[in-house]
Amino acid sequence: MSTGNHKILEKSMRMLEAVSNHAEGISLTGLCNEIDIPKGSAHCLLSTLVNMGYLRRDPRTALYYISLKTFEVGARFVENNRHFRYAREVLENLVATTGQTAHMAVLDGTDVIYIHKVDCSHAVRMVSIIGRRIPAHATAIGKALLADYTNDQIRAMYEGKQLARLTENTIGDLDALIAQLERVRVVGYAQERGESSIGIECVAVAVGKPDDPTHTAISLSVPIDPERKDMKQFITPALEAKQYLQVML
Repeated sequence: MSTGNHKILEKSMRMLEAVSNHAEGISLTGLCNEIDIPKGSAHCLLSTLVNMGYLRRDPRTALYYISLKTFEVGARFVENNRHFRYAREVLENLVATTGQTAHMAVLDGTDVIYIHKVDCSHAVRMVSIIGRRIPAHATAIGKALLADYTNDQIRAMYEGKQLARLTENTIGDLDALIAQLERVRVVGYAQERGESSIGIECVAVAVGKPDDPTHTAISLSVPIDPERKDMKQFITPALEAKQYLQVML
């Protein structure tokens, strides 16, 4: 029995992913050029995805967009997992306790994907959006997750890859990243200062282990204050939130 991908289904999924990356919409020609697929095949698959409700096509511009049905299916990933349901309560309590924005994310390759976010009352400019991928090495939440792997595993994960820089403060060297991860393993939490968003620093803790389906991390994002000496007032609530979530599971 073949274990390879079904070619038509693979093309359909690639098209769905490609359309989802274009908030402004994408044309049939643009999509074909982006994923290298013949127009005839693409048009048929796009029509099926539109008819099933996973994409929508604007009749005025002939551009394709991701649809609400796709969101509904993705949202069930969180709804059907009790770990993530409890996590929402934990994040809300963190925000109430600290007055800062709280996140939850999972690791996918060398990226983190944000699956929960609870905003605080003050305006904080963050690159985080639910469902958005961000390089793990540039975030405290990603470093917390990466630290649960060995140094050899980290080197294998990043083999042949460059560490993309989101800001001038983003770490760009693998050895330096590994040195930071070694410290995370010692102290039990990760930090970053202006690496993913200018003017923001974060503290994060991981929950679960890499072979556990509940392997996630939670973080607090705080505006940088030159007069603040350390992040202890946010580290303690984050560690307490981790303990609570582990007990709940």
